[in-house]
Amino acid sequence: MDFTTFTCQFCAEHQEWDTREAADSAAVWHLFDAHPLHWAAIAGANYPVDPPPNRLGNQLVTS
Repeated sequence: MDFTTFTCQFCAEHQEWDTREAADSAAVWHLFDAHPLHWAAIAGANYPVDPPPNRLGNQLVTS
């Protein structure tokens, strides 16, 4: 089974997802939820436009 990961550069959150789209979305939503000041510096007061990652794939591992 292929999987893809993201690791947060701010807190070292690591997640594995079964699709690239879900991993990319999870990274966006993690930044929005866990690091709002970094999100605001990048995207301003906007919400993420990506759908939640669980609509795009299945999470395999979180650490």
